[in-house]
Amino acid sequence: MRRAGEVVGSAAHKLLALSGSSLGGQDRDLRAARDEFLISADTSLGVRQLVMESWQRSLEAGVDAEGRYLPPVDEDRDGFLNRRDLHPLSNLMGLIRGLLGEVSSDSENLLAVADESGRLLWVEGHKGSLSQAATMNFVEGALWDEEHAGTNAPGTSLRIGHPVQIRPSEHYSDSVRSWACAAAPIRDPDSNLLLGSIDLTGNEMVESPYCLALVKAASATCQAEIKSKRNLLASRFASMVQRADRKVGSALLDSYGVVIATSPEGWISGRIELDTNRMIATLPSGNEVPVERLSGDEGYLLRADLLFGSNPEVRIETLGRNEAVVRLMGQEIKLSRRQSEIAVILALNPNGVTAEQVAVFLYGDEVSPVTVRAEMSRLRKLLGPKVVGSKPYRFLYPVCLDFVSVRAQLRRGRIAEAIRSYTGPILGNSDSPCISEERMNLEWELRAAVLNQGDVANLDIWANAPWARYDVEVFQRMADLYPRGDSKRATALARVDLIQRTYRRS
Repeated sequence: MRRAGEVVGSAAHKLLALSGSSLGGQDRDLRAARDEFLISADTSLGVRQLVMESWQRSLEAGVDAEGRYLPPVDEDRDGFLNRRDLHPLSNLMGLIRGLLGEVSSDSENLLAVADESGRLLWVEGHKGSLSQAATMNFVEGALWDEEHAGTNAPGTSLRIGHPVQIRPSEHYSDSVRSWACAAAPIRDPDSNLLLGSIDLTGNEMVESPYCLALVKAASATCQAEIKSKRNLLASRFASMVQRADRKVGSALLDSYGVVIATSPEGWISGRIELDTNRMIATLPSGNEVPVERLSGDEGYLLRADLLFGSNPEVRIETLGRNEAVVRLMGQEIKLSRRQSEIAVILALNPNGVTAEQVAVFLYGDEVSPVTVRAEMSRLRKLLGPKVVGSKPYRFLYPVCLDFVSVRAQLRRGRIAEAIRSYTGPILGNSDSPCISEERMNLEWELRAAVLNQGDVANLDIWANAPWARYDVEVFQRMADLYPRGDSKRATALARVDLIQRTYRRS
């Protein structure tokens, strides 16, 4: 089986052999159909569905069919060139030129590469064709998406996400109707997101089926190259982590900021905003983290441990939630119900617990430790094996548990602060014996502190919370503290009477 690059090379030579023969002239019926469509918006004119749908989008976008208003060109040339250099396809231009440059330069055609928005990053090829194309703003920096240029191969291929071949008379705008074009989108091989498109634009040769096959093969070759480079980077990253024994907060980014590998696994993913001038990456949380450029400019090593320290704090939020949220190195990680319960148990037992002990805390004696080990495995995969240890199961870094912090505030006599921090019960839907006990104890500790302190402001805050709405003792205490004649005393007594009558009826 031939590799994609070999297929491209073979197709290129076939195209050069065909360049002297006509592959189809202007289609007068298609020209008439476009004109009729502009007048009547009739979609049953015998035009290819792909083209008709693109004409409809172009009409709705207000594209000038007569070609008087050309696609806009980025006027900030220096800014454009800087952004182009940072685009992931910039590293592939040598490969793309090797695959398609011969077709464009030797047969009076053009090779164009657009970014994901349809902006032309590179336009290269025959000098005479470049001059002619410039009259319709088919130049570097021009925006050739459908909304600005109408039906065209690079813009339409990005719009529908598939390879496209457009004959001259199928273009929407008159200014483009002497050109044929074929384009194929390039996708990120991991996320499947569009990175841009490869386009051949020129004479009747571009209408050949070989030309569409050519750009499709070039696109596939580029995607394979991206994947190959990432695999090499990931292998290199694994050895770097092993040598450095870096515990948390590392991530390998490719030149476009796409996360290739992390330590711990999965603590960050997707694409990260890179500022290569400042050598800074911005996390989704907004935190700026330093990056190190790898040799050969192949990628970047993100070092969150430099920002958060080599011993970062694991923050677990459970109050007023049914499922916990873990905050680690600027990231928010949402846990399932069972993972939330296990995380609380680990946080309350810093010296570690066995699967058997977790089973008792979670379910009493009703569940096998095997089930617990499966849940624990999922939690360790989510947070990372260097964050949650095993044998025994425990957090390997300092933990801040929100309801433990509330208890600490109570011990220091900071009752008002504790009430404000208490946003609701601990994991309200959990029926775990351990969680249920912690939930009940904390609420009663707060209630007792508020009642014993006798501060009407704190009592008022507590009384207006959902969990104290029918607490007759709280409202009676408020009534006792307010002087006679005070409207707040009357309100508290009315609430006491309402609660008592409600319970008598029930």
